[in-house]
Amino acid sequence: MYLIPTIDVEAIDNLKTQGSFDQLILGTTNQGQWGVPKIMRVLKDNSASASFFVDFAEFPKYSKKFKVLINDLSNNNFDVQLHIHPQFCADIKRPLMQHYTFEEQVKIIKQCQLYYHECCKTQAIAVVKDLLNEVKRFNGFFVMLWRNSYFDEVSHRGITKFYEELLEFIAHLEPENVLGKELMEVKLERE
Repeated sequence: MYLIPTIDVEAIDNLKTQGSFDQLILGTTNQGQWGVPKIMRVLKDNSASASFFVDFAEFPKYSKKFKVLINDLSNNNFDVQLHIHPQFCADIKRPLMQHYTFEEQVKIIKQCQLYYHECCKTQAIAVVKDLLNEVKRFNGFFVMLWRNSYFDEVSHRGITKFYEELLEFIAHLEPENVLGKELMEVKLERE
């Protein structure tokens, strides 16, 4: 079984699109720090690693702080990759679902297969564990994608415990942890 943990690092989330680097990337709030540094601590505490896909489009605005963050990720042996948004090209006027009417959203969603349970965290962890067991059974790949903006105990109470329980279960399965830069090498080895 191969685990491919990824973290999208960007200064945008589903509700707020403006704010300081400290708020949007570091997750600094008056109730704690929930952003990238917190994610790094949880990963390290669970002997896990991840590929951090960093949205460099925000780099000019926060250049000094971005350099510190990227150096911190690199110095802690995390993989740093480029995070791009091709949908944000100048000719696309509505890049986010919230920019579409309800009817347009339904039409878009009907074109996709849905696998959404609307679970609470306890139910969700059970569903994810079942998926992980299936991946283990077939020695497959499990891609785990998180966003810095959702790792926030203020907006998403219990997310840290959920993430830690998930990492603990994954460690029990003894997967081979694959970072972005290693993925192609693993693919070639399997062929």
